Amino acid sequence: MQESDNEFKLTIIHINDVYELENFSKLATCKEIHSQFNKTIVILAGDFLSPSLLSSIDKGNGIIDCMNESGVDFVCLGNHESDINIDFLYQRIKQSKFEWINSNIPDFILKEKYTNFISEYKIIEVYNRTKTKFKKIALLGMCCDDMSTMANGSFSKFTIENINKKTKLLYDHLINTEEVDLVIPITHQDIELDRNLAIMNKNCQLMPLMPLILGGHDHDEFFENIYGCQILKVGLNANKFGICSIIWDNDNITKPKINIEIKNASNYINDKKLDEIINNHKSILLDLQKCNIYKIPENITLSSKDVRYKQTTIGTFYSTIIKKELNLECVFLNAGFIRGDYDLTGEYFTYADLIKTIPFDNNIIIIELSGELIQEIINDTRKYAFSEPKIESKSFSQVDDGVLFVHNSNKIININNELIDINKLYKCGILQHSITGADNIKPLLNYIGSLPDADQKHYKNNDTGFDFKNIFLSYFSKNIFWNKIKLLGFAKIDKDNDGVLSKIELLNTISTEQNNKINEILIDNFFNVIDTDDNGKISQDELKELEKLGEVTIKYC
Repeated sequence: MQESDNEFKLTIIHINDVYELENFSKLATCKEIHSQFNKTIVILAGDFLSPSLLSSIDKGNGIIDCMNESGVDFVCLGNHESDINIDFLYQRIKQSKFEWINSNIPDFILKEKYTNFISEYKIIEVYNRTKTKFKKIALLGMCCDDMSTMANGSFSKFTIENINKKTKLLYDHLINTEEVDLVIPITHQDIELDRNLAIMNKNCQLMPLMPLILGGHDHDEFFENIYGCQILKVGLNANKFGICSIIWDNDNITKPKINIEIKNASNYINDKKLDEIINNHKSILLDLQKCNIYKIPENITLSSKDVRYKQTTIGTFYSTIIKKELNLECVFLNAGFIRGDYDLTGEYFTYADLIKTIPFDNNIIIIELSGELIQEIINDTRKYAFSEPKIESKSFSQVDDGVLFVHNSNKIININNELIDINKLYKCGILQHSITGADNIKPLLNYIGSLPDADQKHYKNNDTGFDFKNIFLSYFSKNIFWNKIKLLGFAKIDKDNDGVLSKIELLNTISTEQNNKINEILIDNFFNVIDTDDNGKISQDELKELEKLGEVTIKYC
């Protein structure tokens, strides 16, 4: 009994790389069970804000809400947290009830009002059963420094320090100055790099009080013991939970016992409150699938017919949406990416039309290409465009509405609505499978092959691309509410005449005037995307920005 009273015990529930919401319901139950017996914390080792279909629409609002309610306590940044705009990242940090640990991106400086939400490291205290003494455990949060895994997003201009070097530096500080009893790195990097971090203890005995690494980034399960340091990654989407028990039998023991079990999430029952929250967030996807995404101009038929040997209106439409959403200067898509032989004759373009014409998943890569190289790529991919008889080619480049050609030729006049400059580097969007060799576009492949190995790795890495369907839905998702606001009128919704719209005003007016019950989650998602100054109100100026996106103007060829 006396020995039990002197015991110090912490349970860590570890997950990593979570893109879907469903298992947060089971995570809440898991934490509730373990919290009955001793101090229990939940750690998520990066990659949760992106990429997913839902996050392309709500900018991570839904998953943060579920993480809050399921009891997540600490997270580190992953490479996919860089996917979203920095202002939306600030909003998600502010929304969080858990703490963000950022140990190795010193340039990621938060606005003053967010400083309570993120720290370089976190020290937690674990008391014995009599509450008379405690052990101090330091948590580090480390994001991978491999820029080839980063999309051109929030972290692209930041310095990311080497994880192993920064871990050693912080370890010395924490042991010698903060006098902690244990250091646990939460890392988001490849398993080989985690192994190297663990091996440091064998070769140099540098960090004897670092017996556990909680990792992410890899989507497979890893549980390894390397020279006394255990490495744990449980795979993606919280399908499994890593249950780590850290136990000091008494105050005189320096190194604790660490017991680890990997449990299937399916072992735990769902939390009913979380199920409701999850279903509410996912309802925005159902609403989007039902809604009319884009009103097709009266004089235009969106068609993919003959997509493999001529420019089509569907090709222009998709390329231009990518260009607008990613703020690019030029986009070209291989015709094989688009299902041919469709004339979309309805008044509106729908989600079903998107799935019908783009049945395949593929990423868009952002790359700088010279005007001269762009012309060479066009010449190569469209070389059969004017042959007789017509010859189809799945490499045929469908381009955005800012590209203009000399009549009946492949010679480019304009890029981004300006005269082509063969020496200028243009910010372009292309399909990732073109870079990896699909359709054998020789000028592009020769150029990629001439780049340094690090650049080649970056462009070929799946983590650096943007999923096309996510790009498309991100651009058009605002239409759900924009169409409702336009129909009702700003003044009718602004009940208190203060010149801005509140969540309550929008919710009540839409429900009453359109006899259309709409849940609060959808309203929250809309505000999280449109309320750019983060004051909880939508102004006329913010709606004007929304109108620019909702009313798509495309010059069809």
